[in-house]
Amino acid sequence: PDFFDAVMMLGQYIQKSQGLKATIQFYEKLQKKQPQVKIAEVLAQHYISQSQYEKAYEQLAIIDENTEDSVQV
Repeated sequence: PDFFDAVMMLGQYIQKSQGLKATIQFYEKLQKKQPQVKIAEVLAQHYISQSQYEKAYEQLAIIDENTEDSVQV
C-alpha cells in the first residue's frame, strides 16, 4: 500500500512542531528502510534548500533508478 499522503502529513506536523532538521531525519529513516521515489523527491527538495547537494544527488539517483523516463543527474 502507498502511505505517501500519511507520511507527508506526518512530515508536515513534525516540521511545524520540531523544525526542518527533525523532518529531514524522519524522511531519512524512511528512505533507509525502503527507498521510495515520492519521498526521494521531497527529501531532495529539502536537501537543495539546505545546500546539501550531495545528499540531494543521492535522492535524485533513487528517482532515476526507479522511473521509466531517465532523468539526467
